[in-house]
Order: sequence, then C-alpha cells, then structure tokens
Amino acid sequence: MRTIITEETAYFGEALNKEKESETWLADYDARIADAKKRVSMVIDPEAEE
Repeated sequence: MRTIITEETAYFGEALNKEKESETWLADYDARIADAKKRVSMVIDPEAEE
C-alpha cells in the first residue's frame, strides 16, 4: 500500500541518490506498521461497532 510518506521517501531517496537507504527505511516502516496493526487488533475487536 502506497501512502504519501512512502511516495515522498522513495522520491527523495531517488532525488538524493539514496535509493538503497530509502528502500531499507520503507521496509522497516512497513514492518513497524504491520506490528502496530497486529497489536491494536489484539486489543480492539475488529468486529466492534463504532
């Protein structure tokens, strides 16, 4: 899933000739987001009404 943060990070990585670093950062970011979603789903029932 592409978001503004991932698009901008990839753009600046390319613009600054730091593609490898931006890819590494994005992979870490994606992993942290996945972990956060998992932890939240353990506390909040996804079927719960608002």
